[in-house]
Amino acid sequence: MMEAAGRTLLPWGFCGAARGRERFAGCRRRRRGAWRWRAVVLAACLAALPRPPAARAHGEAHLLILELTRQIEAATNNAARLYLERGELQREHGMYDGAEADYARAARLDPDLPGVDRCQARLLADLGQLAAARARFDRALERCPDDGESWVGRARVLLRLDQRRAAIADYWRGLEHLREPPPEYVVELARALVAEEQTAEALRALDAGIKKLGPILPLQGYALELELARQNPAAALARLETILARALRKETWFARRGEIFLATGKVVEARQSYHAALAAIDRLPGRLQQSPSMVKLRADVKTALAGLTNAPAAGPSK
Repeated sequence: MMEAAGRTLLPWGFCGAARGRERFAGCRRRRRGAWRWRAVVLAACLAALPRPPAARAHGEAHLLILELTRQIEAATNNAARLYLERGELQREHGMYDGAEADYARAARLDPDLPGVDRCQARLLADLGQLAAARARFDRALERCPDDGESWVGRARVLLRLDQRRAAIADYWRGLEHLREPPPEYVVELARALVAEEQTAEALRALDAGIKKLGPILPLQGYALELELARQNPAAALARLETILARALRKETWFARRGEIFLATGKVVEARQSYHAALAAIDRLPGRLQQSPSMVKLRADVKTALAGLTNAPAAGPSK
């Protein structure tokens, strides 16, 4: 009835086995430039973000819920953490009634269990009860001021309440407390800062995330776009090189680099990058070369190279 591939359950100290990002015990700390291929780059960045819980197979969630139910029934001591974990799984998959009931059970069994207020606040936010969600996040933070997930949770609610500046402050606090924050948290903060016309601060936020998580595509890719938006191609190229160094698929990034070089008058470098893009496409398996995105990319690169035919063959720029 409820089938899915097996999955290792997370420790009991986690609020939500499907997320696996937040600890309960002691509230511990843890873990856009108008260029031709911009849409391709941004799509790649978004694709690199972790899938939200709703995108996961429901069968997997059902399997985990069944296992947690088994553990609850077999528990010989306080099962509050198990109820809270099962409640989070249900909330993440839209089973709101069950989640609410499990949170209530967890609170009855252990009124001091860390994470209950945060999970209840998330449920209220999912249900659109934003004022109540904010109040519950307030309570969670009063009880555990170093809980980064609660800071970020309240920030998201504040954004939906059109209180962007307050949300930005909460994002900063939350990210300070999370050793390995999900990259979407960092991107959300950066986008809020861009909306406030604080591009330099957005880049600072992205760089802070990169310091913790490495130059991963969701962060470095968005930073590249912001550098281009503020007319800083040198910095954009530096970021692009870090992306190329880590990318398994480099053809789009070679093409992107060629376009940036061309826009800054570096014709020789642009031609070299475009040829590198074509060579990278040629190395792909045939089925990938024939994919619509690669057919379009090859055509775009060849069009760009054709436009360089009569361009002056200046030497490499200093």
